[in-house]
Amino acid sequence: TSLIDNYFDCIQKRCKGIPLAYIIEETQFRNNTYHVKKGVLIPRPETELLVDKTIAYIHKKFGDTPDITILELGLGTGVISIELAKIFPTLSLYGWDICKNAIINTTLNIQKHAITNLEVYHNSFFNDLVRIAYLLTQKPCVVVSNPPYIDSNTYLTLDPSVLHYEPKQALDG
Repeated sequence: TSLIDNYFDCIQKRCKGIPLAYIIEETQFRNNTYHVKKGVLIPRPETELLVDKTIAYIHKKFGDTPDITILELGLGTGVISIELAKIFPTLSLYGWDICKNAIINTTLNIQKHAITNLEVYHNSFFNDLVRIAYLLTQKPCVVVSNPPYIDSNTYLTLDPSVLHYEPKQALDG
């Protein structure tokens, strides 16, 4: 197809309500570009605040050279752990997600950003208790998560571009 056909295809998708991030398969987060595939929650600006607060907490609680492990429950695109891995390149980070698409998406972003200190697991955090128990005995851990937090009644009133295209399991708490 030609560039013009591709352009009009993108316009048609957007007119149907498909989020732009899914059409172009990328989004911006903390001034960095990330892959985002259909079936994985598009990172929100509020999540940037979570990353900023986590960084501030780690510095306040553990100093400028923390010796901790960071665990993330529910990776999605991986933006939280990847941003933390960039800020704290000497720390080990571990992340879990039950969604195979999320693990694939996170892995793409790990490669894109050349992250070497983040391991991901396709599993529920709560079903990986042996690994968790081991990590908790090694050094202090900071757990970060942006879990589904929208109640079921409110979920049904979301903007159609969210309701019809973004994964329900990542939104409906």
